[in-house]
Amino acid sequence: MLLSSLSVEAQQNQQHPDSVLVSSRVEGGEEVRHYRVTTPMEADYAVHYAISSATLNQTMGDNPEELKALKMLMQTLKDTMHRVEAIHITGYASPDGPEQLNKSLADHRASNFKRYAEKQYGLSSQCKVALGAEIAPWSAVREKLAQSSVEGRDEALKILDSNHTPAEKQAALKQMPAVWQFLAREVLPPLRRVEMDVKYNEGRLVETRMAVAPKPAPAPVVEEVVLVEEKVAPSPDDPCCDELLTSETLGIIVAMPGSAVDF
Repeated sequence: MLLSSLSVEAQQNQQHPDSVLVSSRVEGGEEVRHYRVTTPMEADYAVHYAISSATLNQTMGDNPEELKALKMLMQTLKDTMHRVEAIHITGYASPDGPEQLNKSLADHRASNFKRYAEKQYGLSSQCKVALGAEIAPWSAVREKLAQSSVEGRDEALKILDSNHTPAEKQAALKQMPAVWQFLAREVLPPLRRVEMDVKYNEGRLVETRMAVAPKPAPAPVVEEVVLVEEKVAPSPDDPCCDELLTSETLGIIVAMPGSAVDF
C-alpha cells in the first residue's frame, strides 16, 4: 500500500529512487514493512527582466506564474520527507549592447534575485546557493531568426554567420529595420532573465505486506523400549536351574514433545 504518491510533474522529472527499511513487524499473520523511498528531483524556474534593468518586476510577462510555482515548491520542501541538495541561480543578459554592461547586468540580476529568494524563503538555511552569470550568444538569436519569415531574414542570417565581431553584427542588423524590430520585440527580451535550478530529494513512505508462513510442527520423538537380559534368581521352592530371559523388543512408545512417559 502506497502511503504517499508522486505528482504527475514529479514523475516526469524523477530519476532512480533509493529505499531504506524504516520498520518491520508481524501483524495478523503478515509481515508489515515500511520503506522510505527517496527520488532525486529537479525543478527549473525563469523570470524575465526589462532591458538594461536588474530589478525584478513580479508582474512582467510570465513572472507571476513562475514565482507562484517557485513558492509552491519551496513550501513543499519544508516537508521533512524532502531535502534540498543544491540551488543554482544564473543571471543572463541579451547579446545586444556593450559587453561590459551586459556582464554587469547578468551579475546583478543573479545576486538581486538571490536576495529576493533569501528574503522570501531563507534559502541559506536549506543549502548553499551558487551564483552564475552569462551573456546569451548571438547563436541563440540566429536560431529564432531562422524560424521566422521576417523580411530580410536571409541577409540577416548571413550577417550572423559572418566573422564580424558581436558589435559589428549588431550595428549591421540595426540597419535592417524590419529585422531589428522583430529581434527587439520577439527574440531579445526572453534572453534577459534569471534561471533558478533546484535539485532536491523527494521522500515518500511505502508499506508492504507479506503473509508469514506458519511454523512447522515439531517432529515426534520416537523411543524404543528394549528389555535387557537379566538373570532371575531361583526360587527356594524351585530346584530348577537359573533361567535366562532373552532380550527382545517389546514395543515402540511414541512420545510427543511436552508429554510425560512413565515406564
